[in-house]
Amino acid sequence: MIEAVFLDFDGSLSIEISGHAGGNKGHDLVCAGVSSVVQMFEIGINGVLNLKKKL
Repeated sequence: MIEAVFLDFDGSLSIEISGHAGGNKGHDLVCAGVSSVVQMFEIGINGVLNLKKKL
């Protein structure tokens, strides 16, 4: 199971993604899709907010 936890530290958002979708490691399309969406989210937020750090 893949779990996403959203945390708020005094107004700073933190997102933790962990787990595995259950397919064979290295050949799991669901995990690859989650990784891709999270990376695109990070790139998009950094671009919109003009940040230079990883979320």
